[in-house]
Amino acid sequence: MGAQEMGKKNYDNALRFFELARKKSPRSPDILNNLAYTYLQGDAPNPKRSLKLVDQALLYLPKNPENEEYRTHFYDTRGHALMQLDRMAEAVGQFKLALETRPDDEKILASLIECCQAAEIDSEEYEKRLRKIQERAAKEK
Repeated sequence: MGAQEMGKKNYDNALRFFELARKKSPRSPDILNNLAYTYLQGDAPNPKRSLKLVDQALLYLPKNPENEEYRTHFYDTRGHALMQLDRMAEAVGQFKLALETRPDDEKILASLIECCQAAEIDSEEYEKRLRKIQERAAKEK
C-alpha cells in the first residue's frame, strides 16, 4: 500500500503505511529503503531520517551475490539523502556504487554528474556515458 501511495505521489499516506509496515517488520531492508526514499520526497523532506533508515537497510540486507544489484537501489537512496544534506562528495561515492551494477541508468548518471559538478569533481566521463546512452535510445525510437 505504501508503494501504491508513493506511486501516486501521496507521500504522507506512503509514510504512514511504510511506518506501519516497519513496526511489523523492523529489520526488513525493503521496507526500510522504501521508507527512506519516501522521506526524501514530498513537501517536507527529511534527509537525516532517510539516511539513518537506509543505513539500517544496508545493515540488514544479507551480503550475498544475489543481493548485489538490489543493493544498488539502496546506494541510490543513500546518494539522494546525502545530496539533500549537501554532502555532495559523499553522494558521488554512493552513486558510483549504484552505477556498478546499473551502468546504463540515466537517473543515476544524472545525479552523479550533478554531485560531481557541485563538489568540483571532474564529471566528463559520466557526461560522455550519459550522452551515449541517450543517443542510443534516440536511435532505437
